[in-house]
Amino acid sequence: MTVDDVQVAGSYRVPASPKGSRFGEEEVEQVRSLLLSDVHLANKEVCAKFEAHLRDYLGAVDVVAVSSCTTALELVTRYLNLSADSQIVASPLTFQATTASLLDRGCQIRWCDIDDDTLSMSPRHLRELLSPDVKAVYLTHYGGDIARIDEICSLADEYDIRVIEDCAHALGSTLRGRAAGTWGDFGCFSFHSLKNISTLGTGGAITTSSREVADELRGLRDVDALTVLRPTPNPFGGSTLAQPLPVGEGHEGSAFTHECEEVLRGGINAAMGDVAAAVGIVQLQRLPELLSIRSSAAARLDMALDELPGVQPLRAREGVQHSHHLYTFLAQSRETRDAILWKLHEGGVEIVQRYFPLHLLPEYRFTGGRLGQCPTAEFTWFERLVNLPINPWLTDDDVDYMASLIREAVVTVDRIPEPITKIQ
Repeated sequence: MTVDDVQVAGSYRVPASPKGSRFGEEEVEQVRSLLLSDVHLANKEVCAKFEAHLRDYLGAVDVVAVSSCTTALELVTRYLNLSADSQIVASPLTFQATTASLLDRGCQIRWCDIDDDTLSMSPRHLRELLSPDVKAVYLTHYGGDIARIDEICSLADEYDIRVIEDCAHALGSTLRGRAAGTWGDFGCFSFHSLKNISTLGTGGAITTSSREVADELRGLRDVDALTVLRPTPNPFGGSTLAQPLPVGEGHEGSAFTHECEEVLRGGINAAMGDVAAAVGIVQLQRLPELLSIRSSAAARLDMALDELPGVQPLRAREGVQHSHHLYTFLAQSRETRDAILWKLHEGGVEIVQRYFPLHLLPEYRFTGGRLGQCPTAEFTWFERLVNLPINPWLTDDDVDYMASLIREAVVTVDRIPEPITKIQ
C-alpha cells in the first residue's frame, strides 16, 4: 500500500478514532427518555446532578458544568478579570483553546518551557518567570500524565498567583491519589468527542475550591452579570411606580430590591444541556472500564517499544495515575522520528501530532513569541515526539502491528523520504 492509496481511500488500518469513548444502550435510553418527556431540556436539573456526580468522583469542593472546556477557560478568565495589563504564564505544548481567552484580551503571555518527561509545565522554568506582576498560571496536563502540579502550586503560592489547570486530557489522572483539577484554583475539563468520556460530542466543567466562587461562575455561565450591590435597598432610585408582578416568573432578579454600585463582569450563555448531562452521568459510571482499556493498551505499547533501539516510552512517575488520553513516545533523533512517522503513515496508521508549540503560531509570534523561548518544547515537537492512536477500540493486534512498523523504521533510518504528518 502506498501513501497515495491510503490518502485516496480515506481509510486506515489503525485510525485515530473520532470517538474517545464508547456509548451503549443506557446512554441511548437516557436520551430517548428525556426527548420523549415534557421536561425543559435546558432547566439544568440533570446538569446539577451531573455536577454532583463529577464532584464526588474528583473529590472537588464544587463543579460547574458548561458547554465545552474552551468555555470553561473563558469563564475562568472572565471571572479573574484578566486584561491587557495582566501578565500570564502559560505552557506552549497544548491546544489553542488553553490560551484563546488570553489572546482575545491581549494578556501578556510569558511562555514557560516543559519537562521532558511529563511534557507539561516545568517548575524549574516557571520559577524563573514568576514575579509579583504575574496574575495567573495556565498549565495543561499533557496527554493524561499529570504535571508537577504540587511544585507549581507551591511556587504560585509564594506570589499569591492563581493556578488554572487545563484538564482536557486528565479526567482520571491523579497525583498521590488527588485528582487533576483539584490542586490549583480552577480545573477545566473537556468532554469532547475525542476525550476519555463525552457528553454528546462536546461539554466541559470547572472545578473550584470554593462554593461561593462556583456560585458566581454559575451566574456568569447563566448570563447573569457579576455585580456589587448597595447594601441598603433602594429600588429604582426610590420610585414607587415600578412594582413586582403579583404572579409569574421573569428575569428581574434583584431589580426590585437593590441598586448596583459596580459591574464586575458580564455573563454568557454557556450551560451544559440536560440531555448531554444525562449522558455524562452514564459515561462517568463507565470511566473506570474505559481507563482500564486505555491503560492495558499503553502498557502493551510500552513493552513493545522497550525492546527497540532509538525510542523512549514516556511512563508516569511514581505516585501518578495516568489516564492515557494520548499515547506519546520520543525518538532519539529527528532522523529516527521522521522514519517512524513515514513508516506508520505508509502502513495505514493515522498519525496526528499533538500539539504544535503555541508560541510559534502566527498570532502568538505577532505578540512576541519566537524560536528559542521554550527549547525543550521546540526540540521535543520538531525532533522527537510521536503520537500513536489510542482509544477503546484499539486491539492487541493493532498494537503489535504498530510496533512492527516502528521496528522496521528504526533499523532502516538510512532511507528516509519526507514525512507526511497532520498537525493539530
